[in-house]
Amino acid sequence: MIEGIKKKKFKECDLNDIFFNSLKNDYEGFENWFKSKSEESAYIIDENGLIEGFMYIKFDEDEVIEFENGTNIDADPTRMKIGTFKTNDVIRGRRFGEGLLGVALKEWSNNKRCNSIYVTTFPKQKELIGMLERYGFLLKGELKNSGGELVYMKLKTDIDFDDPYKSFPYINRKRKGKMILINEEYHDNLFPNSILKNTKANIFPSDVRNGIVKTFVSESKTLLELKKGDFGIIYRQSNDEPKRHKSCVTGFCAIINTEKVKDNNKFFMTLNNFKLKLRNKTTLADEKIDEYYNKSKNLIIINMLYCFALGEGNNVTYQKLIENNLWSSKGSHPYSRNYVFNDLKKIIELSGKNVQNTYID
Repeated sequence: MIEGIKKKKFKECDLNDIFFNSLKNDYEGFENWFKSKSEESAYIIDENGLIEGFMYIKFDEDEVIEFENGTNIDADPTRMKIGTFKTNDVIRGRRFGEGLLGVALKEWSNNKRCNSIYVTTFPKQKELIGMLERYGFLLKGELKNSGGELVYMKLKTDIDFDDPYKSFPYINRKRKGKMILINEEYHDNLFPNSILKNTKANIFPSDVRNGIVKTFVSESKTLLELKKGDFGIIYRQSNDEPKRHKSCVTGFCAIINTEKVKDNNKFFMTLNNFKLKLRNKTTLADEKIDEYYNKSKNLIIINMLYCFALGEGNNVTYQKLIENNLWSSKGSHPYSRNYVFNDLKKIIELSGKNVQNTYID
């Protein structure tokens, strides 16, 4: 679970919290509905004792969806519904909305019975609608007798693999990938769901942990070979011994793009633009950003979507990678090897996780 997002029962949430006022105004009968869900759970974000974000997921949502234009979508027991989705302005810019949507989409991918996922919202929720469309939800129509409520839906049978946002959280099995080596102190802050079991992580306050999109800075030009839609194998480099058993693969990402900042001491981006590109998607402090920019001979940015975490106790160590011919050949740098999806599947199988949750045939 992304840090800051908690799972609580409805009865543990104060319906009188001002957070729920707009929902009460927009949805007739909201209070009765909320009380009827007392034993069910929702994902919440609370800050200083106040609710600032709320999302409810309903599986096996078996209802006919009727539209104002007279059409409908038949009842489907394999459908998943995001029943309530709201974040407050106070956490705007901290990427919690993106994090909540990521939780929902990963729940959807983990449930083999669910082919579709949908959410309803009003046109005034422009920021939410923009995010839904970015992640592949399509407008299906206006709900009948709803006062303008819209239905946005995403189907496993209609995934756009040309766009890594729209295909999230799935990996494009037709693309290549590379190992992305990340020092443990940066790894544990970038990828909070991939922290090792029985390992004390060096976590510091940062909004980068809240979102799906991550940005990694590298001095290796070889990683520029990664293109939009390729995958990255997230490898945590440990400072502890024995590194053969401490360094390991912890998860996977989909590449959004790579950007050249500096090549053979030639600048392709100003320092200000470099910092703007990183913003709240990296764990680097300003002084470290300055140091990389001024002292590195080569420098690139990799923008990625955090698709899949192996989870505590399931990571695949360097030793296992070597034993299964999943590391670069002796004497060559790990970045020199291109991986195919079958390599990715093998790593997931070694972890004991379900490989079917990462791709669609």
